Amino acid sequence: MDISVEYLNVGINGAKITVKNIEKDTIILGTTDKNGICKLNLESGTYKISIEKGGFIDWETADDDIKLGDKAEVQLNVQLTLAPETTYWGYDLPHLFALMGGVAALFLIMFVLIYMAWTRTHPGNIRIIDDSPDEEEKE
Repeated sequence: MDISVEYLNVGINGAKITVKNIEKDTIILGTTDKNGICKLNLESGTYKISIEKGGFIDWETADDDIKLGDKAEVQLNVQLTLAPETTYWGYDLPHLFALMGGVAALFLIMFVLIYMAWTRTHPGNIRIIDDSPDEEEKE
């Protein structure tokens, strides 16, 4: 069995591959070469495969495991996805910016509410004078 591990059609070197034989409960480990390929000699049986590489989201076969027959040459091509970069608080950058925007909006709303309450209790010395002519004076 040949397993090809890629990101954007470029082979990933050093990806850790774990192949578990479901029927015999045995595990075979492998690592991809500089071209992103790992060659494994597997007996016939049912296998669950998982792939790990730092900076990428871990990949594994879905519920329908891989079944190999006698002398079957199988090629498995896997495209990994980059893992989101995390910050010191454990959030990826888009979620961190959303959180910071929410906090900024909360402070803005609190400032407006406090300012409105303060202006109601401290009206100041400004008086509004209506010096527009009355309707009766126009005629």
